[in-house]
Amino acid sequence: METESIALTLMAIDPLEDGAIVRRAQSGDLAAFEVLIRRHERQVMGLCYHMLGNLEDAKDAAQDVFLKLHQHSTASIMNASSPPGC
Repeated sequence: METESIALTLMAIDPLEDGAIVRRAQSGDLAAFEVLIRRHERQVMGLCYHMLGNLEDAKDAAQDVFLKLHQHSTASIMNASSPPGC
């Protein structure tokens, strides 16, 4: 049942432009973040492979890119919810 809900959410988000999806991901919407990954993983992977020349290294680097992106968006959420000066 939860899988169906996630699939429906992904289908609803997918037609949106990247800017709108990024804003949703930055607000903590994991389905939006997944859409960003699905849209851009091939490009990121291709660039990593082109730069590194090794498939396993490229997979690791691409994973790091999306991990850092997620960490950055999570940090943005936490900073936005903290009182100033904290």
